[in-house]
Amino acid sequence: MSETSFDTVDRAGVGTHLHRLLAAWGFTPREGCFCEDRAAELDRRGPRWCAENTDAIVDCLVDEARQCQALGVLARIVPGPTRVAVRRLVLHAIALAEGGSE
Repeated sequence: MSETSFDTVDRAGVGTHLHRLLAAWGFTPREGCFCEDRAAELDRRGPRWCAENTDAIVDCLVDEARQCQALGVLARIVPGPTRVAVRRLVLHAIALAEGGSE
């Protein structure tokens, strides 16, 4: 990755919005994760692709939440609410990328 921080890059895609929404909830990239690469991929693929593949995106994020040390146990105990919250964040990011407002 370049020296430019991901957050300072002027992008408005689904991945960028999702990255910022997750950061607002306290989820920040950790050393060795591929969050920024995945966010950039969602940006490249666009809102239409993301809308058509929402379930796959949610599955990936929920699996990652289960691996997260901070949420691992909680995500395994209450997977339904975790999935619902992640799905709402993904749909919100898609809406923002399509020109919606915060």
